[in-house]
Amino acid sequence: MQKIKIDIDKKSYNFTHPDNFSELSIVQYIEIVRLVLLSDIPLQDRYDDRIRLFVSLLSGKKRLKHKIIKTLINNPEDDRFLQLLKLHDFVIKEIDFNNWLVKDIRIKRVRLYGPTDRFSDMKFGDFIACDMLLNGFFKSNKNEKILNDFVAYVMRPKRKGIKKNETGDKRKELNSNTVLARSKIIDKLAVEIKYAVLFNFLAVRRWIEKKYPYVFPNSENANTQNNDFGATNKSGWMMVRRQLAASVLNLQKIDNTGIHDVLADFNEKLIGK
Repeated sequence: MQKIKIDIDKKSYNFTHPDNFSELSIVQYIEIVRLVLLSDIPLQDRYDDRIRLFVSLLSGKKRLKHKIIKTLINNPEDDRFLQLLKLHDFVIKEIDFNNWLVKDIRIKRVRLYGPTDRFSDMKFGDFIACDMLLNGFFKSNKNEKILNDFVAYVMRPKRKGIKKNETGDKRKELNSNTVLARSKIIDKLAVEIKYAVLFNFLAVRRWIEKKYPYVFPNSENANTQNNDFGATNKSGWMMVRRQLAASVLNLQKIDNTGIHDVLADFNEKLIGK
């Protein structure tokens, strides 16, 4: 967090402002999704939205924030304020962080939970199921039904009690029937929340690409906006599963193993080739 001082009505006030995505609250992150990531117009060309975003990322009382908005709007050429607006430049760079910001979402009486940071509790089979859905979403020209299904795969209810699965995940297992039911409920969610899940998944995925570069050899040139997911299309992941399993009998074992155990092992094997 960065500490800053802003003068309002001849008085100085202290605030804090995040330096990166990892320091955001869920409310701040969703505001970034709404104002920045879902817009086709660059943030630099939308001065009013830059002000709204800057103020939404500041700590402090609403009363003071309203005063800051008024001051910034009335002084668009003041270099002091233009420098302040540069504090959120990190949001227009590549989204690349490894923590999971969308901890949970509520839809009426249903509460769904996301994976842990770095996908440390995620099964390999669950990861590739989500990844293939994401690939399908971009290839479908962003079909919202597929987006609903994707969110339903990523966000799941917790198990009763404290029981965990093999990888430490406290959430219920993926099940096609429950996913279908969740997808219908998720359809009622605000679109920025759905995309908050999507962009969070992409961010952690990019971190994973860099951690296992031999598994994702074309990740530097991958462009998710143009449906280019490199080796992560359906046939690509199926090939990876077959190579790792060596036998059809081992496929379930591979799918139930933690994603980092699988990818680390496969990365090492590729290095040795």
